[in-house]
Amino acid sequence: MTEWVDQQLALLRTQWPDLTYLDDGHWVRVDDWVLPAGWAPTELNLAFQIKPTAGEPPYAFYVSSTDVAFNGQTPQSWTPAASVPFDGTWSVFSWAPETWIPTVNPHAGPNMLAFARSFSARFAEGA
Repeated sequence: MTEWVDQQLALLRTQWPDLTYLDDGHWVRVDDWVLPAGWAPTELNLAFQIKPTAGEPPYAFYVSSTDVAFNGQTPQSWTPAASVPFDGTWSVFSWAPETWIPTVNPHAGPNMLAFARSFSARFAEGA
């Protein structure tokens, strides 16, 4: 594991101490993510990758359902099939940070904790 990945993983564990981490590919899974009203399912697991270097911005997050909807509508920037190294069937949301200029201090500027927290903003947008 690189120092960058180790630092980001430590930050993520401040919010999700029970997250699952796979060293191969630097995959993270957060279980039991509750979605805002209007979404179906109402709770699911999320997965994403920590890129091995600070300069490479993260992209996309994955959900443990291939049947995702907001008030009966198919979400935009969502693909109903994706391959992740966790059990079950998964789909993917195209999602990226607006800016990604990491700093030497992993607590300042863009980091994976802020990226993961931004998933709530995506769900708040609705379909």
